[in-house]
Amino acid sequence: MIWGVKYPFNSTLMKLGVGHPILRLPYLLRLHPRAFVYALLFVSLSTGYVVLRGVNWDGSTQLHTVMESMACLLAMVVGVLSLVRFYSKKNNTFLFIGTGFVGTAMLDGYHAVVTSTIFASQFPSAPASLIPWSWIASRVFLSVLLFVSWAAWTREARLGDSGRIGELSVYIAAGVLTLASFMFFAFVPLPRAYYPEHFFHRPEEFVPALFFLIALVGYLRKSHWKYDDFEHWLVMSLIVGFVGQTMFMSFSGTLFDMEFDVAHLLKKVSYLFVLTGLMWNIYRTFRQSEYHQSLLEAEVSERQRGEVALARQAEESELLAQTGRIASSSLDINEVYGSLATEILKLIPFDQINISVIDYEKGTTLPKWVLGIDVPGRNSGKEIPLAGSLAGEVVRTQSPIMLEVASEADIEHRFPLLVPAFNAGLRAFIAVPLNHRDHVIGVLQIRSKEPGIYTQVHLDLFNRIGNQIAGSVDSAELYAEGQRVEAELIKTTEELSRSNQELNQFAHIASHDLQEPLRMVASYTQLLERRYKDKLGSDANEFIGYAVEGAKRMQAQINDLLAYSRVAGQRAPLEATDCANIFNIAVGNLAAGIEESGAVVTRDQLPTLPADSLQLVSVFQNLIGNGIKYHGDQPPRIHVSAVESGDEWLFCVDDNGIGIEFEFTERIFVIFQRLHDRTKYPGTGVGLAFCKIVIERHGGRIWVESKPQKGSAFYFTLPMETQEKSDSMAMNKA
Repeated sequence: MIWGVKYPFNSTLMKLGVGHPILRLPYLLRLHPRAFVYALLFVSLSTGYVVLRGVNWDGSTQLHTVMESMACLLAMVVGVLSLVRFYSKKNNTFLFIGTGFVGTAMLDGYHAVVTSTIFASQFPSAPASLIPWSWIASRVFLSVLLFVSWAAWTREARLGDSGRIGELSVYIAAGVLTLASFMFFAFVPLPRAYYPEHFFHRPEEFVPALFFLIALVGYLRKSHWKYDDFEHWLVMSLIVGFVGQTMFMSFSGTLFDMEFDVAHLLKKVSYLFVLTGLMWNIYRTFRQSEYHQSLLEAEVSERQRGEVALARQAEESELLAQTGRIASSSLDINEVYGSLATEILKLIPFDQINISVIDYEKGTTLPKWVLGIDVPGRNSGKEIPLAGSLAGEVVRTQSPIMLEVASEADIEHRFPLLVPAFNAGLRAFIAVPLNHRDHVIGVLQIRSKEPGIYTQVHLDLFNRIGNQIAGSVDSAELYAEGQRVEAELIKTTEELSRSNQELNQFAHIASHDLQEPLRMVASYTQLLERRYKDKLGSDANEFIGYAVEGAKRMQAQINDLLAYSRVAGQRAPLEATDCANIFNIAVGNLAAGIEESGAVVTRDQLPTLPADSLQLVSVFQNLIGNGIKYHGDQPPRIHVSAVESGDEWLFCVDDNGIGIEFEFTERIFVIFQRLHDRTKYPGTGVGLAFCKIVIERHGGRIWVESKPQKGSAFYFTLPMETQEKSDSMAMNKA
């Protein structure tokens, strides 16, 4: 490197070693570019002296004091940094250089102080002698320490660590020399420093020059300057120091002349050169420390990764053992699957997990258990075609699949049935086959919202889990099927029992409440006979009217009761039914009442769902008819709406009628329970009871929310699935 610029052959020279002949003098000036820098520096300084010689220059004590103050500061900085570098990685070279510059800083400070006339009377020597000799003391001290730094390196290189000189000894020796210099100048009269009668006016300058020269030759022969930036700058500092002593200061004839001040300036330059080298060396040291630290961190990280890998292997083994224990612990599907999901989540993150079984005859997969984020239309118990699904691809290839989806376009052709999951925010998928007896009985899947979260490690572990639990899933499905059959039998028995109870209730009603219209007919018939046996007067028509009314009411009750009993005792097959069409039929049946009352009947978009269409028409007709019948002063307004609520539809028939007291909101659904006199609001009291049993037969619920004079809102639910599938889901949850 020349002035910080690297050359490509530096590394080659480094490999040759310090003792190789090519690195020794006299090959120095031929081979290395830095040698030309040193030669150029020496020639430039020599030329500068020739050019400046004879220049009439007269400095001042003030300039001298400023320059020496700067020198003192620079020397102290260099010394401290050298010692810092020494303690970062102990080396005698930096110990002696640091100590030398710290001592030199003190002597330079002393040299700056004695320039002032204030202290002239405090010393036994005149300033004309004290100033040059204090300069000589500083230069000799530094040159000797630089020479010793090279000698100490030679000793250390020859003897190894045993040849290293202790820093305490160096500090004591340097301190003693510095103190001795102070005491010498303070108490000993000094001879004259200038000898104008000689060719060299200050021959004493050759003493530090000699030590600078020896140190220079030593460091050049050491050859570290070829690749070590610090020693490169140190060599240039020694060249400047040597030239300053021999060419400039030795020819100085008086204080503060040109040679005097230039020599002082060159001293600062030499200090700056050493400082520059130190900064480069410290920078390189820190970089090397960072590099070694990074290597150490990499090694620690590698070890930590190994420890993590071992720990994960142990965790995976424990997970597989635990899943085996869970799978064999129970035949209850929900218990097994729930515990399984808890264990899997310890090592494999997911936002949804599901297990589905394959129906090869239908070509579908049926999710038996789903945990996590909800995907519309993909709930447990709803069949999904194998074609176009991820499960179908697993069944076809009988291999695990890991999939990451960035956009809908990635799956709309190959896996269109994954689009709802993508729209629900899921981005990463793993699906593995459940192989039992060389047959894929189902598919185990996990899904995550985080793209790229799954790796081959997750896929392999999840596939091993699938192999571990496949047999248990098959056994659990057989057990669940038996439970479903048993539950269906119990349900049928309960329905028969309930039907019998309702038939008994009907018999009771027929023997009690239906006797009233019959008694009325009989009573008025007897009265008609008793009063008008022989003659018929004007009252005969009235009595006959009562008899006719009673007979009609009795007939209406009997008809409604028969309809009610049919609903209670029979279940027609449920078929896909358009509720909008059901609404239109019911409104058509009520056309006369709507026209007479001026009612306005509206609806929202209504769904298509599995239902008994005839019974559903009766439900709509009863609820809309009640809204027309029980209206207030304003013309009736009835609105029908439906919204999705989980796996069922929630319907609402809202009116602006007279409303219902809260205490009667349950009673109105009991058969023959009326809240109003039949002369004002005709009816049999069977309609809402009929609605209740129809809705419950469909697997739903019905209730009313109302306030008097504020209208009523009748709500009822109907499942989105068929009743058989709803029963199957109920059994699964059980």
